[in-house]
Amino acid sequence: MSSAVTHVAMVRKLFPDWDEEISRLALSNETFRDMCEEYGLAVEALDMLEQRNHPRDVDRMYEYRTLIRQMERDLKYELLAAYNPDRAGKS
Repeated sequence: MSSAVTHVAMVRKLFPDWDEEISRLALSNETFRDMCEEYGLAVEALDMLEQRNHPRDVDRMYEYRTLIRQMERDLKYELLAAYNPDRAGKS
């Protein structure tokens, strides 16, 4: 499985109610696909740091958690905007 497919699957797991929409959007929208890739890479990097569990990585883990939360908001916004433009500004 390619990393792009793996990362899109991570986003589908994050938003299970949007499974089909995420797959369609990832196939048709390069920007969304790139967002999924960046999200997946950030989650993988955080997982690696957490497994290593080194005290000097605490600040980097915090930064990754903050980045991941922002990416999750951005992904949700993109989904809402793509499939229901009226709801995009309301969440």
